Amino acid sequence: MKFQLIENIVVELNEQIGVGRIAKIYQPDPELIVIKIWTGRENIKLLISVEAAQGGIHLTERAFLNPSRPPRFCQLLRARITRILKFEVVNEDRIVFIHCHGPQGEYRLVVELIGRGGNMILVDSAGRIIDALKRVQGENGHRSLIAGKPYIFPPVRENSDGDRHSEVLEKPSGISWNQFADQPQTKASASQDFFQQLLRTLGAQIKKLSKRLSNIEAELAAQEDYQRHKQGADLLLANLHLLKRGMTSIALIDYYRDPPEEVEIPLDPLLTPQQNVEASFKRFKKLKRGIEHSLRRVDETRSELSWLEQLEFQLKDDSSGSTLEEVAEELRAAGLLREVGTLRARRTSQSGGPLEGRSPSGYRVLVGRNNRQNDELSTRLLKTGDLWFHVHNAPGAHVVLKCGQQREHVTETDLRYAAELAAGYSRLKNDSKVEVIQTEGGAVHKPKGGKPGLVNVLRYSTIVVQPKRLAD
Repeated sequence: MKFQLIENIVVELNEQIGVGRIAKIYQPDPELIVIKIWTGRENIKLLISVEAAQGGIHLTERAFLNPSRPPRFCQLLRARITRILKFEVVNEDRIVFIHCHGPQGEYRLVVELIGRGGNMILVDSAGRIIDALKRVQGENGHRSLIAGKPYIFPPVRENSDGDRHSEVLEKPSGISWNQFADQPQTKASASQDFFQQLLRTLGAQIKKLSKRLSNIEAELAAQEDYQRHKQGADLLLANLHLLKRGMTSIALIDYYRDPPEEVEIPLDPLLTPQQNVEASFKRFKKLKRGIEHSLRRVDETRSELSWLEQLEFQLKDDSSGSTLEEVAEELRAAGLLREVGTLRARRTSQSGGPLEGRSPSGYRVLVGRNNRQNDELSTRLLKTGDLWFHVHNAPGAHVVLKCGQQREHVTETDLRYAAELAAGYSRLKNDSKVEVIQTEGGAVHKPKGGKPGLVNVLRYSTIVVQPKRLAD
C-alpha cells in the first residue's frame, strides 16, 4: 500500500471512528486481522493485513472464513484492547500506530506495512513489546521483536522518501479512500482468495482428523491384549475350586500358551472366588466394548478423512467457480464452513454433469469431477452390468464404463482406457504408473448415511496403467 494512500486512509479513520469500542477481533489468515468496531452510530470492520503483496489498513465490507479457534496473536488482542482511541502515521514511513485502551491501560498496536517484513506488534505505554504477530529473536544485527523488549522502528528504506514524493494517487469521485482501498477484487483474485480459504479449511480439518486417527489407533494398540483377559477369566473359572477368599493372586498353568506355562493371575482378597471370576469376565467385556467402540471410531474417522481428502483433490484438480462452490456447499452442510459473505463464489446456473469419453470400442465412459457427480454416477447411473473404476487408495474420480448387457464384448483395451482416465483424474495423475481398482456395478454400494461420493466396494481386481485425461 502506497504511503500517500495510508495517510489519506488514516485521516478518514480518525474522522469516522473517533473513539470506537471494539466488538470483536478475528484472525482469518496468518497475516490478517479484522476488528469489528462500534463507532456509536454503526458497526464497521477494520482490515489490517501485513501480507507482502497485499498489505494494507482500511475499512472493509468483505467477510472472511474465521478459524474455530483464534490464533495466539488474536487471543492476545482480544484480552488486552477494548477501545480504539486514534490512528497515527509515524516515522514518515508506512507505519501506523493504532492507539488503544484496555483493562490494564494504554497500548499501541503498531502496524508495519513494509512489504515482506510487514508485522503487527502490541506495545505498552512504556514502549515495551507485549507480543508480535511475527516474533523476531534479533540475531545477526536485526532488531528484536519479542515480549519485554523495547519497540524499535525498522530501518528506514533507502528509497522510501523518494517513493513518498513521487506518489500521485487518483480515486474515482464519490467514494472514500477506504472504499477505494477496499474496491472489489478482480474475479480471478476473488476466486483465488476463496480457493486458498477453502484449502486452508480442508488442510486444518485433515490435520485434525489425522491426529485423531493416530490417537484412536494408539488406544487400540494398548487394548489389543484384551483376549488375554478372557483367557485369564476362563482359567479362573476352570480352577474355581482352588480359589480362596483373601488370596491376592494365584499361579495357574495357562494351556492357551504353546508350550503351556505357569502364569500369575491377580485376585481381589476382599472378594469371594465366584466374585473374582465374575470381576475378571467383567473386565474382559469392558475391554471388548472399548475395542468395538474404538474400531467404530476408526471406521468413521477414516471415512471422514477420505471424504475431506477427496474434496481437497477436487479443489486442486479444478479450481473453477463451480467446483469452489460445490466444495464449499459440502463443507457448509457438514458445519465446517462458517461465514463466507462476499468471498462466496457465485454458483453457475448449472455446474454441469460428468465428463464423457468414448472407449476404443465406442462405449460411453463417464468421469465424475466432484462428489456430487461421483455420487450420481455410483448410485443412479451405474447399473449392474456396467463397470466401475477408481484409483487404488487415493482420492480420485469415479469412472463408469457403460456397457450394460454387452459386458462380454468389452475388450482389454476398453478396460485400460477407463482405468487410465480413473488414474488421470486422481491425486496420482502425475505418477508414471498407477494402480486402479475395477469391479462390476453390483459390487458398489453407498453406505447408509455416507457422505456424497463415498461408497463401499465389495470385491474388485486391480490394473496398473499410465494416467491419461480427456482432450480439452
